[in-house]
Amino acid sequence: MERGQKCFLIWYSELIGNASYNGVHNNQEKIPIKHIENLTGDLASPNSVLKKINSLER
Repeated sequence: MERGQKCFLIWYSELIGNASYNGVHNNQEKIPIKHIENLTGDLASPNSVLKKINSLER
């Protein structure tokens, strides 16, 4: 592993208070693996989008 090399995602969130929810995922305690697998691949960060735009302009 080297500095700047992609390794894994870390998502940060601040959860404050309670919210009511009565949708289909009510009382869900885990994320199904099929949804986690969809998170792999390229990230649509502003920096990666800019790099793609710049490469198309060349």
